[in-house]
Order: sequence, then structure tokens, then C-alpha cells
Amino acid sequence: MKKTVLFTAIALSLAAVSSALLSSAAQSSAAVEMTVDFAQPIRVWDGFGVNYVQVAQTRDYKKWPQEYGGFSTLSETQRRQILDMIFGEDGLKPGLLKMFLDPYHEGLTEADNDNNDPNVIN
Repeated sequence: MKKTVLFTAIALSLAAVSSALLSSAAQSSAAVEMTVDFAQPIRVWDGFGVNYVQVAQTRDYKKWPQEYGGFSTLSETQRRQILDMIFGEDGLKPGLLKMFLDPYHEGLTEADNDNNDPNVIN
């Protein structure tokens, strides 16, 4: 009996706290009208990062090729144009560049692969 009363008291307390939290969350999610004036600089631009991923992850790129539409599908002129838009004189000039190559890429681009089995860490 005491356990049932205690459990009921705890359940009611949790319900009351949850209700209060939900009520305050609903009040704070009211819409706010806002405008952004890009003519007024807030601070000097400090750059941003570029994340380049050529293909989706697969264990066998020769058997199951998966392409995100990366540079390999473009002509050399198109590649140069994109690189110029990012890194050129009037480009975006990112502060950070990340490229992802998983161990399953090894051996597809270099003749002397240093890891014969990508499932084993050397």
C-alpha cells in the first residue's frame, strides 16, 4: 500500500512538472518577426569550411560504384571553374577544407597500396 501511494505521488509530481515545462515551452515558441540587414556588417568575415565527399561509403567501389556527382563527372574546364569560385581571387576562400577518403578508397588511385586489407588497421 505504501509503495502504491509513493508511486502515485511520484507519478503525479512528474506529471505536474512535465505539464509546467510543456506550458513554458509552448509560451516561449511564439513567432518573432525578424529582419537581417546585410548592408550593415557585424564583424569582419572570418571564412567558413568546405566539405567535399566524392562517393558514398561502400566496401567495394569497383563492384558497387556510388557517385555523388563529384569532380570525376566534370570536365577539366568545369573543375577549374569550381576551384576558382572557391579558392580564386574573388572566390569564397574557405578557412577549412575537409576531404573524406575511407580505407576502401585505397588502391583505387595509387598503385602501391599500403594496406592490402581495409578491414585491418596497420
